Amino acid sequence: MPLSLKNRAANGHGDLPAGSGVVIGAGLGALMWLGILALFT
Repeated sequence: MPLSLKNRAANGHGDLPAGSGVVIGAGLGALMWLGILALFT
């Protein structure tokens, strides 16, 4: 994931704790990997 997107995810939610954007980004990354793996299975 590009750093700009990661930083935007971490800083774009003013009502959430500072680390929540990283957690959301990790979750999206995991979903992306699951989708890629599903294509090859």
